[in-house]
Amino acid sequence: MLPLSIWESESFFAPKDFIIIGSGFTGLWSAYYLKKRYPHKSVMILERGIIPSGASSRNAGFACFGSFTELESDTSKLGEAEMLELVEMRYRGLEKIRKKFSASRIDYENLGGYELISPGQYPDLNSLRTKIDSLNNRLKEITGRQKTFQLNDSKIKTFGLGGSHHLIENKLESQLHSGKLLEALVQLVHSEGVTLLTRLQKHYCQTWISSRHADKSCLQNRLKDSESKELFTMMRVFIISATWTIACFWAAQEINSSMKKKLFLSGPQNIFRMNWNDFCGK
Repeated sequence: MLPLSIWESESFFAPKDFIIIGSGFTGLWSAYYLKKRYPHKSVMILERGIIPSGASSRNAGFACFGSFTELESDTSKLGEAEMLELVEMRYRGLEKIRKKFSASRIDYENLGGYELISPGQYPDLNSLRTKIDSLNNRLKEITGRQKTFQLNDSKIKTFGLGGSHHLIENKLESQLHSGKLLEALVQLVHSEGVTLLTRLQKHYCQTWISSRHADKSCLQNRLKDSESKELFTMMRVFIISATWTIACFWAAQEINSSMKKKLFLSGPQNIFRMNWNDFCGK
């Protein structure tokens, strides 16, 4: 990377209040809500690709909140309360997407969805009906529907799925164009004043985040390139994507306790559970 000019260092690479690593769905939405909550703070997103690259731009575009068997499995593994919390986050998140962007902008279509049940999964029909009714009863406060899931075996033959035992329908499932949603989100964060820098391959950023110990009241994080040239100074760092950021910040394990509340590492769902005031200040 060429040495920064004075104009570059005072604009694109000027000190930032918040830096988010990764411009996938979680990174873009986090940048948007950070800027809405702290409009006078500077927010920058760093991305390895020319465009947002990774799982967000390669998923199939399912706009759903979990199939029947998935939610039954989540209940067994996580407990009912956490399963319902996850469903509500997914469902409310889809509502926010629809409120923020028109259906035509992101190719959103409510087509419904189906899940095939094999003979070995639920051999007893009455038991399956009881489980569906029970799950619907727990979900109705979230979806507003008496029957989120319902048996629709009559369509097995219509769909040519003769080997299936039962078919469960969810009319709330939809689809959207993940690429167009990312494109719309990039335009949205730009309109809010968020800076997005791309083509920051991991070999340019695979170094250290260090801290100033002399004055912890103005503790700052520094991001350097592979030649130890300082690129950014920032007050808070969010690491919230799954792959590039792990490689990029392999040195994060050496960050000591003085970095508390300066560096936030998270998976996609935890970013929405955090106490923003505790981390960012009021």
